[in-house]
Amino acid sequence: MTFLRRNAVTLLLLGGLGTYLTINLQTNAKQQVFESSVKEAINSYFIDKGNVLTNTQFDTSEENKVVRAVIRGETTPTSYDVRQIETVIAQDMAENFPEYLPIKLQLRYLPVQVIESNPLSQDKLDETDAAILTN
Repeated sequence: MTFLRRNAVTLLLLGGLGTYLTINLQTNAKQQVFESSVKEAINSYFIDKGNVLTNTQFDTSEENKVVRAVIRGETTPTSYDVRQIETVIAQDMAENFPEYLPIKLQLRYLPVQVIESNPLSQDKLDETDAAILTN
């Protein structure tokens, strides 16, 4: 009992700090899982189209969560592609992260062209090129 009286303030501070750090860690972990899930959805959508995701930025506006993604490759994305990806992300988020809805996706596209010394040969991007572009 004497120990509790002497150390009550310290124990309360440690308890409060522990609670704050636990909540902060859970929030950050959930944000990381959300971001990874969005990146995976974008990557899997474009993987068969010769494009790769090279960069993402996550912001929060007054109405929604804004995802800005940079895509490099050979196929120019369309507004249809953006709507499709938003739908996939929204379905996943509704189940796992409802507090991050609604999502607004903005794509930036950088075209990539393979140029070789022989102008008659035209090569497509392959897995090696995709690995180079993501770095």
